[in-house]
Amino acid sequence: MTREGYERLNEKLRAVPHSSDFLTVLSGGSSTVVAVLYILTLFFLFLSRDFRILMIICPPLAGFIFISMIRSGMNLKRPYEKYDIVPLIEKETKGNSFPSRHVFSAFSIGVSLLVISPYLSLTCLIAGMIIAVCRVLSGVHYIMDVVFGAAFGSAISLVFDIIYFVNH
Repeated sequence: MTREGYERLNEKLRAVPHSSDFLTVLSGGSSTVVAVLYILTLFFLFLSRDFRILMIICPPLAGFIFISMIRSGMNLKRPYEKYDIVPLIEKETKGNSFPSRHVFSAFSIGVSLLVISPYLSLTCLIAGMIIAVCRVLSGVHYIMDVVFGAAFGSAISLVFDIIYFVNH
């Protein structure tokens, strides 16, 4: 999206009463849903000594470390920095726009949970899509940031899922 696109979008959304609050709650709520489902699943897998716990820990953890290194190395400006707009989700971070770790995490966890439950997986993936839309609409990420985060998160976890399903 161009400067004009972000400025127009920001202006239109600011004209809607409470749009900033709505995006903040929707994005934060979706992130919370993913985190709670993930933690509860880890807890129950741990208690039941289910080896699949490794299937849902390893991909998100390895990917998160890798993505953090990419972000640090590239240190790309966020839309609100580059275009001098006020983001609709309160954010003061400088740089580290690409890729979105929120979106990466939601998709990596969502795809990882496929080995446990398609319902848990789908819930996290829907939450990830909501997070992605909110992050772009609010001006804290570019479309490419969230698309890459979703694609990479899905891909790294899908590799582990395929290995699991082929062997079981």
